[in-house]
Amino acid sequence: MQGRLSLCGCLIQTSPSRIRCSSSSKGFHRSNESLATYHEIRELGQKPGIGITLAALKVCRGSNDLKAGRKIHADLVESGDISSVFVASAVVDMYAKCGSLVEARKVFESMEKHDVVSWNSMIQGYVQGGDGRTALDLYSRMQEQGKCAPNRVTVLAALKACVSLAGDGKNSGNGGGGNSGWLKRGREIHSQAAKSGDDLDAFVGTSLIDMYAKCGSMDEARQVFESLHHRCVQSWNCLILRYAQKGDGQVAWELFSRMNSEGYEPDSITLLAALKACASLAEEEQGEFVSGKLVKAESLEKARSVHSQADKSGALRNAYVSNALIDFYAKFGSLEDAHKVFKTMPQRTVVSWNSIILGYAQSGEEKAALDLYSSMKDEGGVAANRITLLAALKACAGLAGKEDGKQVDGKIIKVESLKRGRALHSQAVETVKKLDVFVESSLVDLYAKCGSLGDACRIFESMEARSMVSWNCIILGLAQSGFPNAALRYYCRMQNEGCLPNAVTFVAVLKACGVLAALELGKRVQDELMLAGFGEDPFVATSLIDFFGKCGSIVDAEKGDSERVFDLFEKMQEDKLRPNEVTFLSVLTACSHAGLVEEGKGYFRRMSSEFGIAPRIRHYTCMVDLLGRANQLDEAVAMVKKMACEPDVVIYTALLSSCWKWKNTEVGRFAFEEVMKMDSKNTLAYALMANVYSAAGLAGKVGEIQEMGKTAGVLRRSGQSWWTDRKGRVHVFVVGDKRHPLTEKIQAKLDDLFNNLERGQGNGEQCGSGGHDNDLALCGHTEKFAVACALLSSPPGAPVRVVNNYKTCEECHATTALISKLEQRTVIVRDTRLHIFRNGICSCESRPNTDGTLLTAFYVGDPDDHHSSLIPIDTY
Repeated sequence: MQGRLSLCGCLIQTSPSRIRCSSSSKGFHRSNESLATYHEIRELGQKPGIGITLAALKVCRGSNDLKAGRKIHADLVESGDISSVFVASAVVDMYAKCGSLVEARKVFESMEKHDVVSWNSMIQGYVQGGDGRTALDLYSRMQEQGKCAPNRVTVLAALKACVSLAGDGKNSGNGGGGNSGWLKRGREIHSQAAKSGDDLDAFVGTSLIDMYAKCGSMDEARQVFESLHHRCVQSWNCLILRYAQKGDGQVAWELFSRMNSEGYEPDSITLLAALKACASLAEEEQGEFVSGKLVKAESLEKARSVHSQADKSGALRNAYVSNALIDFYAKFGSLEDAHKVFKTMPQRTVVSWNSIILGYAQSGEEKAALDLYSSMKDEGGVAANRITLLAALKACAGLAGKEDGKQVDGKIIKVESLKRGRALHSQAVETVKKLDVFVESSLVDLYAKCGSLGDACRIFESMEARSMVSWNCIILGLAQSGFPNAALRYYCRMQNEGCLPNAVTFVAVLKACGVLAALELGKRVQDELMLAGFGEDPFVATSLIDFFGKCGSIVDAEKGDSERVFDLFEKMQEDKLRPNEVTFLSVLTACSHAGLVEEGKGYFRRMSSEFGIAPRIRHYTCMVDLLGRANQLDEAVAMVKKMACEPDVVIYTALLSSCWKWKNTEVGRFAFEEVMKMDSKNTLAYALMANVYSAAGLAGKVGEIQEMGKTAGVLRRSGQSWWTDRKGRVHVFVVGDKRHPLTEKIQAKLDDLFNNLERGQGNGEQCGSGGHDNDLALCGHTEKFAVACALLSSPPGAPVRVVNNYKTCEECHATTALISKLEQRTVIVRDTRLHIFRNGICSCESRPNTDGTLLTAFYVGDPDDHHSSLIPIDTY
C-alpha cells in the first residue's frame, strides 16, 4: 500500500517506511525517545548530533509540537548548524507540517541553496494550507531557477494545487477565466512530468485524472487513465466518481462494471462512487408507480448489486456506504430495502437517522418518519441535529395535510398535527438553541398547514433574516387558510423589503386574489409576473386560469392562459423533456378549468399509455371535476370506482358539486354517503346534498339532510360576504355588523333598489315566488350589502364581483338577478359555485353546448380545494 485516495479523489502521499513507523508502537516509542534524548543531551550542556537533531525534528513534525520545534530551531541557529541545507530543509519541513507557513517561509528564504526537500515542503505546506496559488508560484519559481529539478512529490503537490483552485469559483489562473486557467497550468505540469521520460506511476496518473476532471476536461482525464500501464484502485475510483459527479452515470457505471471484470477489488470509495452513478441514472429513469409510489426499477437493481458486493466485502461496516444505500433506496422507491440496511447497521450515525427519517417523510409515510424520530430520541446515543429537525418538521407538515381538521373557535385546526408540531418546536429550541432561517421557515409552513396562523405569523415576525422560502410559506399559508388580504399585505412587504418573488410566490398571491375575486388586483399581479419572466411557468399559468375562473372572467380563463399551458406542454416534447406527474396535473387542471372535456380525456390517456405515468388521486379529481361539469356523471362515477388509488373526501365532494348543477339526486346521494363514511361532520357535503335536493324540488329531502347535520353536530359559520375594490381593499360584511363606514349609504341604496323593484321597474318581474315583501328587504343576508357597496363604489356599468361564505338563498338569488337587470350591470356572485347574473338571468340556468363545454357556468376553486369559498376572511 503506497497511499490513500480520499472520497474527492485527492492523493495523500505517504511512504512505506512512514506507514510502517506509524503502525508500529515500537517505532512510535523509539521516535518519542529521540526527542527525549535530544533534550537530555542539551540539559547536560552538550551538543546533540545531527542524526539526533533530525530525529527530534521529525517527532515535532509528526506530533505537531511547534513549541519544541521552535526550541530546536533556536538551538540550531545558535550552534550555526542551520547553515546546512539538509538541516535547514528539515526545519522548513517541520514548520510547514505544523502549519506555521510564515516561519517555514522565513527559514526557506534565508537558505543560500535549496534542495528538492525544502521546495517540496513549502509547496506541500501551501497546498495543505489552502493556498494553491502560492504553491504554484513556488513551483514556477523552482523551475525558473533550474538548480533543482522537481520530482514526483513536487508534481503531485502542484497537481493538487490545481485541483484545489479549480474547485474555487472565485479564482482564475494565468489570466484565464474560471477553471480554464488552472486547466492550462495542469497541462503544463503534465507536459513537464512527461518530459522526464518515465512512465506515469499510479499516483501521478491518479492526480492527473483528478486534475483534468476537476478542471472540466473529462476527455483528457479518460485519456490519462487509458494510458496508464499500471492502474490502482484509486485511479478507478477517481474516474468513476468524477463521471458520476458530472451527471454521466452511464459511463461511471460502465467503468465500475469494467473494473469488476478486470479483477480489481472495489473498496468503500469505489462502492460510494458506484452508488452515486446509480443515483445519477435514477434521476433520468422514467420509473413507474407501484402502490402509489414512484419506483426506479432499473436503477434499484444496479444499487442492489452494489449492496451485495458491499455485504460480501464487509464494506457495509463502513457507515458512509450504509448511509449512501439508505439514502438511495429511500429516494428511488424501496423504503423496505432502506429500512433493512438501517436495521442491520452495527452503529448508526446521525446521517443514518436523517436519511431514513427524510426518506419516509418524502415518500408520504409521515407517521413512520415521526415514529423513527421518536425512536432516535428514545434510543439515545445519537443526538438530533438541524437536518433531523427539518425532516421531522417536513413529516409533521405532511401529516397535517392529511388530517381532518376540527373547528376550534371558528377556525379549522389540525389538532393532532399541531400538538406534534409544538413539541417539535420545543425540541428544536432545546437542540439548536438559535434557530436558523431554514428551521424557522419550516415552522412557519408547519403552523400554517395546521391552521395556527397566529403561531406562524409570530415566528415569521421574530425571524432576524428572511428568505424567499419563508416569505412564500407565510403568504401561501395565509392564502390557503382563509386570510387572503393578509397574504396580499405580506406580498407587498416582501417586495418593499427587497425580496424578489418567484413562481411559488405568484401562485400564492393569485390564490389570494382568487379567493377575494379581486380581478383588477389579480391583473396587476399578472403584469408583475409577466415582467419577472414567470409567464411561461406551467404552475403560474394554471393558477392564472384558476384565478380568472374564480373571478368569473371566462374569456381570460378559456382563451388565454389555458392555451399557454398546452403550448408549454408541447414545447417540452420538442425539447425532448419528459413530462412528469406534476406536469400532467397542471395540464389536466387547465382542461378542467376551461371545460375542455375531450382534450382532458386525451391527456389523461397519454399519461399512462405514452409516458408510463400512473395517475394519482389529484389527477383523478381533475377528471371527475371535468366530467361532472359536462354532465357526464355516469362516466365520472365509473372512473371513481375503477381508479387505482383509494378515493378521498375531495373527489366525492367534486362529484357532489356537479350533481347540484345537474340536479342528479341518484349520483349525489351516492357521493354524499361515501363522504359520510369518511367524515360524518363534513359541512360542505351536507350543504351540497341539501342543494341537490333543493334544485330537484325535493323539499322533504332537504329537511332530512338538515336534521342529519344537526344530529351530527355540524356547525354553521357566521354569514360573510366581501367585495374587493380596484385599489385592492377588501370590504367585508358580517351578519349583524354595521361598522363599515358606508353603512348608511349602503342601506339607503338597498332601500332605493327595493322600492324600484316594488314599483315594477324590473320590467314587472318580482323576486321570489310570492313577490317582494318587507322580510326580503330586511332579511339581513350580507350578499345584498356587498352588492350595494360595489354599486356605490365602482364606475357605472363596471362588473360587480362578490364572494359569499354561505350558499346564496333563493330570495337573494332572485333579488340579485333583478338588480343586474335594473342596474344594467353584470353581477358575479361566488358561493360554492359561480353565479353570473346578466340582464336578470343567472348562469346557473345555462346548459352545455354541443361540444361539452358550459355556456357560462364555471367551477370555483381548485379540484382539491372545495372549501375555497367557505372560509373566513380577515376583516376590512
